[in-house]
Amino acid sequence: MNKTEKALVSALHASVLKKNCTNMEQAIQNIHTMPIAPSRISPFEMFVRLLRFISWKIWLVQGIFLIIFCRGLISIAGLDLGFSPGITIRLICLICGSIPFITIPFLHRSLQYKMQEIEMASYLSFSMQMLTRLLSITIGDICMLASGIIISIYVMHMPFIAAIVYWMTPFLIFSTLILVILTHVSANRAITFYGVSYLGLLILTEVISHIHTMVENSAGAYTMLLICGGLCVIILLQTKKLINSHQLNELNLSESY
Repeated sequence: MNKTEKALVSALHASVLKKNCTNMEQAIQNIHTMPIAPSRISPFEMFVRLLRFISWKIWLVQGIFLIIFCRGLISIAGLDLGFSPGITIRLICLICGSIPFITIPFLHRSLQYKMQEIEMASYLSFSMQMLTRLLSITIGDICMLASGIIISIYVMHMPFIAAIVYWMTPFLIFSTLILVILTHVSANRAITFYGVSYLGLLILTEVISHIHTMVENSAGAYTMLLICGGLCVIILLQTKKLINSHQLNELNLSESY
């Protein structure tokens, strides 16, 4: 062995780390005594985590819309038009009927771009994610409807029952339509159905503005409230069907793997 080879061997021996059995055994012992994180989290904890990441985007859009339509209603009230069957009723129906449409992108984005599998991997449950989105949207919608009803009663001096009917009826009708479309229509064709539904909103706006005397009548108002109650039941049933359909898709996907 020449001098060069001896120098290389000595250099390699010097670079090799000496084993420290004491430190290694201590590290192994520390690993064994570390608490093991649970492999699954509770549904409530998962829901809270999803709510933190999803809700602020939805509430931001709804808050901007709320500021705009509140400003519009207050401006209309400042023109001393009062509670009339003209522009006031049309504006109210158009606003409350448009509320369900502003959150469609948050519901259809995953379905449109076929991101369910990725979101299932990142959020653990696509059905839980959809439920969280719907709950976030519902909270924002309640705030917007409550604000509109308060402005209609105290600023526009609209009767209480009439304000409830004018704000709730178009909102519930088109919320029901959107859930039906979301449940039964594919994402590629849904945009056409949403466009037709919004045209129906414009027609409904004109119809309500012409039958306002029936709405102001106590019997007609209570009839409309019963219809609103029936629409709420339909919304709950469609929501349950939507969540169940996503759970079935998740089950089929897991079985395919």
